[in-house]
Amino acid sequence: MPDAAPPVLTVVLAAGLATRFGGGKLDAKIGETRVGSWSINALEKAGLAPGIIVVGPRQPQFCSEHPRWRCIVNPEPEAGIGSSIKVALRFAEQQKSEALMIALADMPMVTPEHFRSVAGAQGLAATRYHDGRLGVPARIPKAVFSELADSCGQRGANDFLATHASVQAITTDMASLVDIDTPQDLTLCGQLGRE
Repeated sequence: MPDAAPPVLTVVLAAGLATRFGGGKLDAKIGETRVGSWSINALEKAGLAPGIIVVGPRQPQFCSEHPRWRCIVNPEPEAGIGSSIKVALRFAEQQKSEALMIALADMPMVTPEHFRSVAGAQGLAATRYHDGRLGVPARIPKAVFSELADSCGQRGANDFLATHASVQAITTDMASLVDIDTPQDLTLCGQLGRE
């Protein structure tokens, strides 16, 4: 008998083109660990693994360090983060998952505790940032899969989360929400490193 699908399917989005970084940011290192592996390691510590990693046609090297995770290809990463979310939603529907927990591979400082808080919420939940906006990590229940798929674009789930009436906002230490877009961000994360 096949294994049942996990109630919450964890997805790490890793298909971005990293143009502001100059390419290859998920394989750059903070300490001895590749950027993309930080989120995977935190999710494993949180008990939310294995899951899937959405990658572009050229798979980052860090994925090979996590053989329990399944890589799903987004063939059109240039279409923006929304295209990766749609790939993840289709896979979650195929697996009959009850919810999708979305994390980003370029946010290495998110703690296992925050991932657990988001994944363990009831219904739709998202992270509240210092400026009040809602974003990832986020928990997307099956009931709104199609609604999110219809609305996400270049900005991913941001607009959907900002306008949905029932989203639960979950806060965390703002320093843990830094994402890496530039080499300067990588330096900052190195200073914040929690290895």
